[in-house]
Parts: sequence; structure tokens; C-alpha cells
Amino acid sequence: MIRLIVRTLIALVANAVGLLVAAAVLDGMHMNASGFFLAVIIFTVVFALMQPFLVSQFRRSNSAALGGVALIATFIALVVTDLLSDGFTINGVGTWIAATVIVWVSALLAAFILPFLGLKKYLEEPARLGARRREASRARGRAREPLERLDLDLAHALARQAERLPDLLERHRVRVAVEPEAQLEHVPLAIRELGDRAAQRILCGS
Repeated sequence: MIRLIVRTLIALVANAVGLLVAAAVLDGMHMNASGFFLAVIIFTVVFALMQPFLVSQFRRSNSAALGGVALIATFIALVVTDLLSDGFTINGVGTWIAATVIVWVSALLAAFILPFLGLKKYLEEPARLGARRREASRARGRAREPLERLDLDLAHALARQAERLPDLLERHRVRVAVEPEAQLEHVPLAIRELGDRAAQRILCGS
């Protein structure tokens, strides 16, 4: 709906530019301020109806005039506008031909330039707009991958440390248990050595 409204506004502005340029350049073409808006509306409606109609007719007959549909639709729209609008007049065959070409070229250039003035996003096809949104979503996903990978590596590292902690505690408990046993085994040996030394001293003294 928004795309249709924007297209209609662009067509109205482009046709208004074409009519203004032709009226300013050609002496045989006159358009007053009071009839300007009505002339633009009539011209835009007639052109929008005639162009697809002529295209369908020329395609059926494979006519070579298919390439000049826009010029023919512009000429017909000018004729209808001249007949229905009191503030719009064109005089002379040469003026009619020149007005058709000037209005067509000016409107075409205006219709090409206007979308770039902040309106292009409203004219994009839904599929193209959806593809662009998907690409932006994929780009955001690629940007988040390093952070997610860092979180995953950190989680794995913590998990490995948690798995190693029981082993470390078990080793520590084994070491604590073995060392007292070794110390208890050394006590009788020390007592025996003291007894042997005392006996040797007695024997030496005697």
C-alpha cells in the first residue's frame, strides 16, 4: 500500500515537472496556475491508463510501435488534458510534437531522480527487501559468533577444571594417607638404632 502511494506521488511530481518544463520552453503551450493541478492530475491518470493498454494492444499485434508506447501515451494524455482542462492549451502541430517529447523526457528524468531522495526504500520489492533483511540478520549472526565461541571455550575450560578437581583432591588424600604410614614405620627403626648405639657405648666403656 505504501509502495503504491509513493509510486503515485512520484508520478504526479514527475509529470508536473514535465508539464512545467514544456510550458516554460514552448511559446505555443500555456498553462495557468489555477488549472495546473487539475492538468497534472488529468495527465497522470490518462497516461497511467493508456500506457498498459497500448502495451497490451501492440504486443498482441507484434507492432513495431511497442518501443514508442511512452511517447504515444504522453501525446494522448496531452490531448485529453487539453480537452478537459480550461487552464491548459497547446497550439500548433510543432508545439504538440515538441511538447510530447519534452514532457516525456522531463517526466522520465524526474521519475528516475526522485526515488533517490529518500524514497527508494519504499519502492523495493518485498522479496528483495526480505533478502536484504536476511543478509543483515546473517551479518549480525556472524558478528556474534566470536563471542559465542569465547563463551563456549570458557565453559569447556571450566568444565575440564571441574573434572580435574576430584582427581587432585584424591591424589592429595592418598599422599596425606601414605606419609603418616611411612613416618610410623621409621619410629621402631629409630628406637632400634638408639638401643644399638647404647649397647656399643657400654661395651666400649667396659
